[in-house]
Amino acid sequence: DPATGDLAVRETATGAVRRLTRNPDGSPEFAYFSVFSRDGRRLAFAWYNRERIYELRVIGMDGAGMRTLHSHPERRFVQPCAWSTDGKRILT
Repeated sequence: DPATGDLAVRETATGAVRRLTRNPDGSPEFAYFSVFSRDGRRLAFAWYNRERIYELRVIGMDGAGMRTLHSHPERRFVQPCAWSTDGKRILT
């Protein structure tokens, strides 16, 4: 969602938008690239944080269970591209 920086999904049939993250107003943080897991239950995404680092995060389609999988000051950028067939790995 460009207005809030949140990761959101849009249902194409209805146009309904559902925010999965809750970014505080005025925060410089935002979600960037994202990719659905093969089973459609999770999203991997890049999150630009206050330290100007893109973290690799995962969240459930219900907005629960968000985890940071990678954040490193010397490797400041990630772009999730695909999930492995078994859902255990993410190509970035």
